[in-house]
Amino acid sequence: MPSIIERARGLFIPTQVREAKRLVSDLLEIMDSRPTPMSPEGFISKLKEMDPMLLDFMMRQFREGGYAEPNESMRLQSVQESRNLFLWDVVSAAGIGLWTDYGLGLHLNIVPRHPDADKIWTAFWTADNNQAILNDRDLHSLSDTLLVDGEFYFTFFISRLDGACTIRTVTTDQIKEIVTDPEDASVPLFYRREYAGLDATLTNAYYPDWRATDVELAKAKLPTDAVRADRQSSDLNTGTDVMMMQVAHRKRNGRGWPLMTAGAAWSRAYKNFLQDRAAVSKAVAAYVDKIIAKTGSRGINDLKLKLQSSLNLSSTGIETNPASTAGSTWLENEAATRERMPLSTGAGDAEKDGAPLLAQAGLAGRIYPHYLGRGDAMRLATATAMEGPTLRAFNRYQLFWSSVWADCVRLVLKAAEEYGQKKFHDYTADINTDSILQMDFNTIAPTTKQLIDLQAIG
Repeated sequence: MPSIIERARGLFIPTQVREAKRLVSDLLEIMDSRPTPMSPEGFISKLKEMDPMLLDFMMRQFREGGYAEPNESMRLQSVQESRNLFLWDVVSAAGIGLWTDYGLGLHLNIVPRHPDADKIWTAFWTADNNQAILNDRDLHSLSDTLLVDGEFYFTFFISRLDGACTIRTVTTDQIKEIVTDPEDASVPLFYRREYAGLDATLTNAYYPDWRATDVELAKAKLPTDAVRADRQSSDLNTGTDVMMMQVAHRKRNGRGWPLMTAGAAWSRAYKNFLQDRAAVSKAVAAYVDKIIAKTGSRGINDLKLKLQSSLNLSSTGIETNPASTAGSTWLENEAATRERMPLSTGAGDAEKDGAPLLAQAGLAGRIYPHYLGRGDAMRLATATAMEGPTLRAFNRYQLFWSSVWADCVRLVLKAAEEYGQKKFHDYTADINTDSILQMDFNTIAPTTKQLIDLQAIG
């Protein structure tokens, strides 16, 4: 039952807003009950009888999560929208590409610090059965998937004979539930994966988190018929340990959200704006000249035929009414007048109108317009000042991936210890990637020389 304060607050809320809240709540309830999420546009046909302003208000609230706490249905809808934008929207694709190029880097070098660990790690990184994930051509796709979907899951299959690890990935939409410690919801224990098995039947399996101990896993409240991936008796898992690692970006309630979620609506608006501008420009350019003839409909039709192209393919194949060459002279009598059509499209105003849309879309990824092809609208000083927040975000993303690879090194070395009779006292590694800022040695050299000269004088 609502409190007295909540009921009092409701008295001062306009009737339309209260009605919109009720409709949003009903809509979210419908979405939650569906087996797969539906886009907001899919409900428009069912809501045509609504007031247009109320419908627009409700749709905006729906896209922004409504009044309810974001739930799994909203997240999956955001993931699907992000996937579509990554393929078909230039701003989203450019933003994801920038984060991958700067954050993941073009060159990756991982060196365990323990002298005996490098051989184990190199064998894992270069193993043929791991090249589907770790090859140089496709390594960047891990970052693209993370930024587009918000998360993915590394799955490790560990041989109990020698500790050799095979790595695979699982997409976010296959993980239906994260089972956490009953005493600490921030500690994941199992990931419930739902997927089509070898015989195309729907299969559910629980994958233990790579950090969870046997004591912690025993706390998990799994269904009595739960199938644990690390205890399956199939040939694939005979003599194999299985564990999973979540790689999540922009986590909320334990799950990752796509990078460009907040800017999705602005990306669509900017794309639609440019398409509308292209249509206007095409319409204006369709007719350059206007001819006014003092004649009837038959005379107009005859004039149209004379102006149209008449390529005769049945005889000579020669154009009988070619377009005039550049610099030609137009001749007319008093019966016809030629006027130049206005070719202005309002491009100046349109440029100002489109700039805020692009800026809002890019801000979702901390990317400013001069990174998205609008360098002409930015002054050098402004662009330089804006680079600070963007580069800081890229640096933090680099640290994020460094922590992911450090966890992978730790897992691989611990597996070698448990099953391969190895012993390491240090599981850390040095992760090196491209520097975000490239040094200009032509600028640094004179400064260095001056410092050396000053030191010599002193």
